[in-house]
Amino acid sequence: MGRKIAPPTIYTIGYEGVTQASVVDALRDAGVELLADIRYLPLSRRPGFSKSSLKAAAEEAGIAYRHFKQLGTPAEGREAARRGDPVRAQHQRKGHRQASMPREANAIIVGRGTNQARGNSWGSRGKHGVKR
Repeated sequence: MGRKIAPPTIYTIGYEGVTQASVVDALRDAGVELLADIRYLPLSRRPGFSKSSLKAAAEEAGIAYRHFKQLGTPAEGREAARRGDPVRAQHQRKGHRQASMPREANAIIVGRGTNQARGNSWGSRGKHGVKR
């Protein structure tokens, strides 16, 4: 019989009210190997959280960085959420993901097809600032 491989652990982390250094430290302390940035637009007014700066800091800490635009919410969905229309926002997110998610991204997210699949995700805080 073949040896079973444990599925990857996926964590989420947010960055409201914290510094880039504290986020990267929390990811490193939790043993995160891959930061999967799932923002549609990986931009931020907060210093250190736009794509190039965040990627550089993560990689300096030994954490791989990948941006998955396909998992983010497109402009139409963000606008619907701001208008208070969660049903429309959800519909926009779901339709965008189904239409644009490449097989490679799906393989990485579910933990198959690449050694980088043993990574983690981006979202809201928990233990060490990282939620499992």
